[in-house]
Amino acid sequence: MLENDIKYISKLLKRRSGVRSKLLYKFTTENISGYINEFNLKNKNLLTVGSSSDQAINANFYGCNDVTVVDLNRNTPFFFLLKKAAMFCLDYEEFLRYFSLSDDKYRMNICFYKKIRECLRSLSLDSLIIWDYIYDHHDLSKETNSVFHYHSDELANVSIFNPYMNNEENYKIEKEKIKDLNIKFINADILKPDKIFTCEKFDNINLSNVYSYNYNDNIFKIRRFKNGVNSLVERLNDKGIMLVTYLYGTSNNSSIIEFASNNILEDTTYSHFKGIRGIYINNDTTDTAVMYQKKLMK
Repeated sequence: MLENDIKYISKLLKRRSGVRSKLLYKFTTENISGYINEFNLKNKNLLTVGSSSDQAINANFYGCNDVTVVDLNRNTPFFFLLKKAAMFCLDYEEFLRYFSLSDDKYRMNICFYKKIRECLRSLSLDSLIIWDYIYDHHDLSKETNSVFHYHSDELANVSIFNPYMNNEENYKIEKEKIKDLNIKFINADILKPDKIFTCEKFDNINLSNVYSYNYNDNIFKIRRFKNGVNSLVERLNDKGIMLVTYLYGTSNNSSIIEFASNNILEDTTYSHFKGIRGIYINNDTTDTAVMYQKKLMK
């Protein structure tokens, strides 16, 4: 299994640029600070997607230790463990620089990696072997586009839309909290919950921007998304909360109207906040989280 993972990553790195669906995000491209208070996370569990792992880490910052991550990208667990090890061993500024995409001097720098290797070993020997292999065979600072989505000069914005990165103090708090974060990773399609779960129930579900990323331009895919969402509703506990979708650039309401016209789910509410374009805070636009809370069963 580990040998297959190494071959998989090696193929990605040999490409001039990676396959979009297989690339990781170093940080979220959502304003999580804008919607995270819509959830009830403390001492609750969460089902989410997210190859950056920021949905899970931010939830942990708010008191959620029990997280299930379902993602089609099989590299997600290895990246989370690298990020977790980095939090243990790097200070706030070093962490930002290491995961930067814009700073050629520091991004995925081998010196930073050597600093976190022993932390990674303590977390997962398999992950250590994977990342050692990558660093032994590739200059990741130059080949980063084969593994990660590219966003330039993002460091000034990451701290704004990630609560755990809002400031150095929050980072220090999460450095302690993440020790108790238990993530179950499942390499699958989150819109097919009946093929993944048997009787599991969740207090919170975060579908991120799955809708707008893949399903807003095709009637058959929209129907598939709707069916997936309704299946996930059955996985919610009473009073459980779901982020049905994250919508970008909703200032003119067109994407909200489009989403509503697809009749994805009844009884949804809308939370509006400062928008993001790419990975940049955009003061001229608004983003929206479409939320749903399951009613108490009578």
